[in-house]
Amino acid sequence: YPSYCYAKIKRRDFDVDDENKTTHDGDQHEYYMTVGLNSNIKKNEFKRKHQNLVIVLDISGSMGFGFNFVYGGSNKAEKSKMVVANEAVVTLIKKLAPTDRFGLIIFDDYAEIVQRLDLISEIDVDVLINKVLSLKSRGGTNFEAGYNAAINLYQELNKDAFNDNEYFNRVIVCTDAQPNIGSTDPNSLLNMVKSYGNSKENKLKNHIYTSFIGIGLDFNTKLIEIISNVRGSNYYAVK
Repeated sequence: YPSYCYAKIKRRDFDVDDENKTTHDGDQHEYYMTVGLNSNIKKNEFKRKHQNLVIVLDISGSMGFGFNFVYGGSNKAEKSKMVVANEAVVTLIKKLAPTDRFGLIIFDDYAEIVQRLDLISEIDVDVLINKVLSLKSRGGTNFEAGYNAAINLYQELNKDAFNDNEYFNRVIVCTDAQPNIGSTDPNSLLNMVKSYGNSKENKLKNHIYTSFIGIGLDFNTKLIEIISNVRGSNYYAVK
């Protein structure tokens, strides 16, 4: 249900149209209004869905550059994008509940499974965290291979293990978005995300949404903005 709030204030003396050099000579007040939407779900009744998350982590050579790396700029010694990405993945792992599932794919020229999509309660989290923190950058950037490997992890599950009613299924791609191997055309990458997201092209009975986490100042936002136009997709940046 909606809620409303409004305010009325006197016009400021300096509220002048600079272009025409005229002052407002009508109503001497300004009016502001905000509209809020409130849920009828009570906080103590809210229950989040179980999470089925697969991280697709870019370990290509460009991830070895400094986080603030800019081509042609002055690049001081600092944490690499790879180190920052590894730490971000570890932070996410620590926030998952025992009933959530987690999987991890790394990719450079090819994709590699680090962790299959298993319940957190069945994973040795300390061992997994050590694996993540030890990852190094190498090779090219085959986004297609990494994304397809992530989808394969979902397809290994029983359909009931990731149905939309009980589970929130999302692939999270951590990358600087500099694809140079496999499908590099934005439309090709877009079609892959569309194929499994909440769109008419969906190939599965249950949806798998996609988020992109941009790593580094040279993060290719133009490419990811195109892909994230798919309903259910979005992107953020690590700061």
